[in-house]
Amino acid sequence: MSRSDPEGLPETGGTGTALAGLAEGFIRDWVTNGVILLSLIVVGAGVMVGELPWVVVGPVVGVAGAAVGLLSVAKRWPIARTWLALLIVLSLDLLLLGVMFV
Repeated sequence: MSRSDPEGLPETGGTGTALAGLAEGFIRDWVTNGVILLSLIVVGAGVMVGELPWVVVGPVVGVAGAAVGLLSVAKRWPIARTWLALLIVLSLDLLLLGVMFV
């Protein structure tokens, strides 16, 4: 019987595997919270810049990034998909902030 719960403990592997899974989950939660916060900062930065393209692009990208972060938690995406989505959102947020303020 296979389990589809990504937060569940492995059935085999012992204490080391359980601790590695616990550490990965802890780091993934921190990164998810950080990405959501950074996406909300992008929303505020886009509005604060005041130039026409950023007033629209900043909030759209920021809200979409925050939604992806929240959906990854709410829908319990698989671990690989969650990490991929978080890294894409993080890179887009940082790229947008860099372009906005240069």
